[in-house]
Amino acid sequence: MEAVEAGIISEESALLYCTKRGPVTRAIDNMKKARGESTTQLNGLRMKVPAVMGKSAAPPIPTSLKLK
Repeated sequence: MEAVEAGIISEESALLYCTKRGPVTRAIDNMKKARGESTTQLNGLRMKVPAVMGKSAAPPIPTSLKLK
């Protein structure tokens, strides 16, 4: 990871030749986060808003629990 941080090797090379991909991926993400870089290519994700604003999309919560 020191070599990636120093710019000696690329992130792709580090991932290609590492023995434990998970910790290396997390370390790269943490480095990017510290630099203020984006760690994902997913941008602009939003939750769906129900078409009818007056009604709830979820079913009503039952007032009592029925056990069988």
